[in-house]
Amino acid sequence: MARKLTRAVKGSPFRHYDFVVGGVRYCGSTKKTVEGEAEKVARAIRRKALDDEVARRAAEDVLDMTWADAVASYREAAKANTSARTFDRSFKWLEERIGATTLVSRIDRKVVAKLIADRRAMPVAKQGKADVVSNATVNKEVIAVVRFVLGHVKDTEQAFLPREPPWRKLVLKEEPRQREMTIDEEMRLEVIRPDVWPIFRFVTVTGLRRETAMIKKDQVHWRDGLIKVVGKGRKPHDVHITPEVEAILKAAWDDDPVDVFTFVASRRSRSGPGASPCPAGERRPVTYERMGYIWREICEEAGVTDLHIPDLRKTCGARIVRATGDLLAASKVLNHASIRQTAKAYAHITGQDIKTRLAQVAADHAERRKRFVPDGQAASMR
Repeated sequence: MARKLTRAVKGSPFRHYDFVVGGVRYCGSTKKTVEGEAEKVARAIRRKALDDEVARRAAEDVLDMTWADAVASYREAAKANTSARTFDRSFKWLEERIGATTLVSRIDRKVVAKLIADRRAMPVAKQGKADVVSNATVNKEVIAVVRFVLGHVKDTEQAFLPREPPWRKLVLKEEPRQREMTIDEEMRLEVIRPDVWPIFRFVTVTGLRRETAMIKKDQVHWRDGLIKVVGKGRKPHDVHITPEVEAILKAAWDDDPVDVFTFVASRRSRSGPGASPCPAGERRPVTYERMGYIWREICEEAGVTDLHIPDLRKTCGARIVRATGDLLAASKVLNHASIRQTAKAYAHITGQDIKTRLAQVAADHAERRKRFVPDGQAASMR
């Protein structure tokens, strides 16, 4: 719901508008007594104020830029961030809808709302059946991408965004995904591609995201017992080298001079965009794209459905919570921003854990009652 621009003023029969554009306060009477009519007048005045501000800044040579230029600027700044490459398909789709020459100052709530509606209307197939686009997909492929691009040019290019959308109001509600890899699935998957399974096992054990799991050897600090990575939002994160992690690293250590994890090409292919052809049988470092491609292949061969690489990270957190009940430990391992995020993601597990604990309490209480001896009987027994 849009914020109201008008209010009743004591001593006046009319509703008054009051808002700020470009650091300038606009206030006055709408000459309307009915709220709906007054809001229409106020919105018209605000639109004109925004247009005037855009014109003023253009005259002063304050930067405005096209959507295509904004995307190019963002991609240049984020090229070291592997996760930004996952937006490539979204960039192409958004450019078709927004328009390459559309100025970023013109992207407002209506534009983003139309993008959301268009994306949700697109057909999608799951397991060969027609389905609807999930809220999580819309948030990730539309809202997050537009928000990141606009935020980038606003912060680094000082672009003027007078109509910046209210992101919190636009984000769609998501139901936390509860899919985990079962022991049976893990045992079926690990035997199909032993050459590349170490990185999938590494993700399951450490809880790292796919883009940060493709580590280099210089990130492994054996003496300190740590792996240094940069997580989501460029947040530094230390992964502890446990005996299990150490075994995974050492098993893959000699396969490449630079990268820790590699794969054996099963046929002549490319390991990623811009990479040279990879002959069958040759080892190459695992790339973001290749990791996803191989995962889909082995899941299909193993008959495992609806299990994605991010679910391995979810599996890591679930196993910690289920084994220890320690949400804080899981939060630290997964590098969550707060323990609330962890609690929300694993609420279904803690609920089961509570039931288990209550059952244990009941069983313990029943056992104590069986062993209980009243004081009088205890004295006579002596």
